[in-house]
Order: sequence, then C-alpha cells, then structure tokens
Amino acid sequence: MFDVTRYLLFVFCLISIWVDSARSVALNETALQALIRLKSETRSKPNDRVFPCKAADFVQRWWFQPALKEAGITDYVWHSNRHTFCSWLAMENASLKEIQELAGHKTIQMSARYAHLSPAHKLAAVERIAKPATPNPPEIAEEPNSHQNSHQSKSLQAKRSKITNLSDS
Repeated sequence: MFDVTRYLLFVFCLISIWVDSARSVALNETALQALIRLKSETRSKPNDRVFPCKAADFVQRWWFQPALKEAGITDYVWHSNRHTFCSWLAMENASLKEIQELAGHKTIQMSARYAHLSPAHKLAAVERIAKPATPNPPEIAEEPNSHQNSHQSKSLQAKRSKITNLSDS
C-alpha cells in the first residue's frame, strides 16, 4: 500500500532482518508515478498491497534473474540495489543521517558502509579544492602560529608573497 499525499510506500512483507516491523519507504516523484501506473493496470483495491508476498517469496527471482540476463548484467544480486541507492544518495550530497533513515539502517556506521562514491565523484570532490591563483589575492593575515599557515610549505608562502608584491607594484 502507498500514500500518494505523503510519498510513502508501506512495506508489510516481513523478513528476518526487519524482525516483525513494518516499514515505510520514502518515494520520489518517479517512483510514485510508477506505482500509480502499476496500480491502475491491475485490478486492485486502493488499500491492497502493491507487491503481495510471503517471506519465502520475497526474492522475486522469477522476474529479476531474467531481467538481468536480458540486460546482459552478470555478478549482480538483488541486495546490490541497496548499495546503489545509498551511493546515489551520497553522491547527491545526502547526509549520512538522511541515508541512514532512508535506507532503514539502525546505525550511521552501517550507512557509511553502504554509501560508496564513484571514482569520478571522488575526483570531482578533490578538484573542488583546487583553486586557481588570482592576480590580486585577498589580504592574508600572517600570524606566525595560525593553523592555516602552519600547513603551508615555505615555497607556497614565498609564491603568495611574490604575487602580493607584484600586485602592489
């Protein structure tokens, strides 16, 4: 069953990891529209379950395995979708707390284990700290014991001083 106004899917199919607890799953607009379309194509009542199942039938191999084969995907299991979901959230700058709640993890540590960044995303993250030198750098307070200056190499400090002196002339 799902709630169109609150964008929630209610999961009542009990499996061992949820230990007798129903869950609600947040849906984005695309997922909600897909469920609305699915419900409209079936002869179900508004409060019927979207995916009725028994715990033993939870893994839908009858459709999942043929879909993987048709797509040419190998070495992939249903559980990989949870890692993908958490990783995509992380790469869209969701916080670990958001990932934890959306994935239904009990701890943030579990969310951190699931949220993987792609190599391209890692590269983009380190590129954000690569700032080009400006001809007129802002004035930097030169405090002998400042944290920032303690991490700068002598050559970087010399280059900044040289740029500042050139812009003053």
